[in-house]
Amino acid sequence: MNIAIVQSQYTNGNSQKNLEKMVEQVESCINKYQNVEIILFPELSSTGYFLTKELQDVADHAAGEHFQIMSAVAKREKIIIAYGYVEKEDANMIYNSLMVINSKGEKIANYRKIHLTPLEKEFFTAGSEIVVVESEIGKIGLMTCWDLAFPDLAKALAQKGAEVILAPSAWESPHHEPYELFARARAIDYTVFIATCNHIGLSNNLDFFGKSAIYGPDGKVMVKSEEKEETILFASLDFNQRKKLQDSFFTMKADFREDLFKR
Repeated sequence: MNIAIVQSQYTNGNSQKNLEKMVEQVESCINKYQNVEIILFPELSSTGYFLTKELQDVADHAAGEHFQIMSAVAKREKIIIAYGYVEKEDANMIYNSLMVINSKGEKIANYRKIHLTPLEKEFFTAGSEIVVVESEIGKIGLMTCWDLAFPDLAKALAQKGAEVILAPSAWESPHHEPYELFARARAIDYTVFIATCNHIGLSNNLDFFGKSAIYGPDGKVMVKSEEKEETILFASLDFNQRKKLQDSFFTMKADFREDLFKR
């Protein structure tokens, strides 16, 4: 799997501007990495990450304008795209969602963030579905930001066959270290690839620091950004290498004493 992740700053409440920027970033990525197969954008990239009542104003249905724009570019460029957006279900209910579109422009997954932060709970409804999607390039598990802090979710995704977990984020200062440690831990815990991309810049009282990265199934850094720079990172994920690791040193799945932990 050849994957690219986008670290960038987006404008709060201006979906049109953000979507135009995202389309440009897709085209720029393909020009630079011609063999890229999937591109991941940060949490709530199409709307900007902010927590005010104006979230209702930028919310969009799963098949709405945001999807139509990103679907068209995915189909045109023949690439899988995953991006975060504010999903509207009805007049009173919105979700922090992650859309995945295949290279034909079709929706193949829509994940609603399960673990909301305390501030997010004031605005979003929590999701309740664990999502692994079978794509043309492999099995992909989905989570968002704070989900990284919960090993049980990563375990469930791995048990469902996820080879790589996408974790778009909006992680703010001064919590640089937990962001990196959680992601590396989830990778090594379940011998999976982890791709996590973060916002940069200021959003009201939040200061996003970047440090986007892709981690191997041994927890090692494959590629990592500097703080607060707009960039696109690329890596080739070798699923055969993952299998070799699982069969050699990282045999936790085979060795785990399930009988002692059944509820």
